[in-house]
Amino acid sequence: MKIERGKREEFYQLEKSLREIPSVAQIYNSGDLSRQVGNIGRIIVFVGMFLSSVLFIASIFTIFNTIRLNLVYYKDIIEILRLVGASLCFVKIPFYLLGFFLGFAGGVISIIFLFLITKGLFSYVSPFLDTIKGFFPFVFLPLPKLIQILGLSVIISLFATWVSIKSYMK
Repeated sequence: MKIERGKREEFYQLEKSLREIPSVAQIYNSGDLSRQVGNIGRIIVFVGMFLSSVLFIASIFTIFNTIRLNLVYYKDIIEILRLVGASLCFVKIPFYLLGFFLGFAGGVISIIFLFLITKGLFSYVSPFLDTIKGFFPFVFLPLPKLIQILGLSVIISLFATWVSIKSYMK
């Protein structure tokens, strides 16, 4: 019997009919394993998305409060600059620069930690699985992905800076 690709019902019917034969003791179905691996993959993606969203919110609050504290700290200087005639844009620029550097530094630190963790895990697992080491050599993220991580961290930081400045300088 030939089952065409994509026809799961026929496959399950065949498996069911084979299980009903008394002389068949066990049926190995690679579909069960692939479903389990797929379920584990979905759980890992869900946990990763959850942790990413928690870290995203935490980073926004951290940068928001850091910029806010700097605004409060330099409150007198900001008032003097405004009295002298400095434009609002001139007063905001140092805080945006601070937000940019905070985001860039956070991105660089996260890339360094990611590299150390992945390199450490690979070197820890590879002695036990030498055959896998030949098929899957250690390769870190490509340059465009690293630039995306840095860019996203800077954008998140500048957004938090904008919100902080907007709420403070009404």
